[in-house]
Amino acid sequence: MKEPALTVPSPFRGRLLALDLALALGLASGSAQAALSFHVDLDENTGSTAADQAGSNDLTVGAGADWVPGKFGSALEFDGTTNSTASRANPTGLPVGNASRTLSLWVNYSTAPIDSIFGGYGNNISARLFAVGESYDGTDQLMAYFWDDSFDQELGPASNPLFDDVNTWQLHTLVYETGTNAVSYYVNGALEGSVTGSELNTSPAEINIAEGSGTPTNRRQFEGIVDDFAIWNEVLTPVKAKVIYTAGDTASGGLGYDAGEVDQLFQAYDGQGTETVDGLMWTYVASGLTGTEGEVQGSGSDRTIVFDDASGAGLVSIPEPGTSTLALLSLLGLLRRRR
Repeated sequence: MKEPALTVPSPFRGRLLALDLALALGLASGSAQAALSFHVDLDENTGSTAADQAGSNDLTVGAGADWVPGKFGSALEFDGTTNSTASRANPTGLPVGNASRTLSLWVNYSTAPIDSIFGGYGNNISARLFAVGESYDGTDQLMAYFWDDSFDQELGPASNPLFDDVNTWQLHTLVYETGTNAVSYYVNGALEGSVTGSELNTSPAEINIAEGSGTPTNRRQFEGIVDDFAIWNEVLTPVKAKVIYTAGDTASGGLGYDAGEVDQLFQAYDGQGTETVDGLMWTYVASGLTGTEGEVQGSGSDRTIVFDDASGAGLVSIPEPGTSTLALLSLLGLLRRRR
């Protein structure tokens, strides 16, 4: 897959100082309400609990799951043989029934997955599961599990090359849109496949990592590492699906942001306001950019990232505090001298 361009358009360079001044004068607008319903960053690195950073659905880490270095901080590794899992029964606050939702998690296979579910929620026994994983029919295809077996969708060609990428982090994102019943599966921010199925009726049953939440039991045998599992209560657009990957993957020039931090970027974007992420301030501006929807641009030198929705909207960070402060002080000094 062609990686997103890592350049900052020239119009942004000239606007950063003006944005500093606007923020200093308190002219920036507020942020939108967070849409992140569930998020385990798995950074505990010890113990039997994985805390939900967005709600109250902490997961219990079962025997056989080990804490290991992850995509961000620590993560959980599953051996594929002991039915080890991290789960919670009867979670609350998740999008259920036919509500729109987005699920994402980072996966690192120790071996090519065989008949396994990476993560999801609901109850497959009563035919109301929403999860991502690998096909159970032996054809090495990604699987979006929803509704019941007759609507399982194999999103990808046979002998999928994605499964050859062992010991490599991949971001898996599954989106369902109510009304249209459209399901889209993204890998590393790129659309792997989409289908139109039946209306969902996901139950508020068990949420889990590395377990199928039902039969057959061979769907529970995932071998590898899972990190940063998140669920949004809205449809994330192709733009945002790509931003989750690009902002997170440092190997591709990203900032190493997990789902919680990326959600803060989304809040600034949706609310046309500002957010501070890990000490770095971000603000929405009307960018005037044009281009293909889903394009993501960023700069490693000043840690600026822009994502464009093809209508001219963008997101820009104020430069790191030292640069920002000096520039603002210089401008204020010049204004005083001219009085």
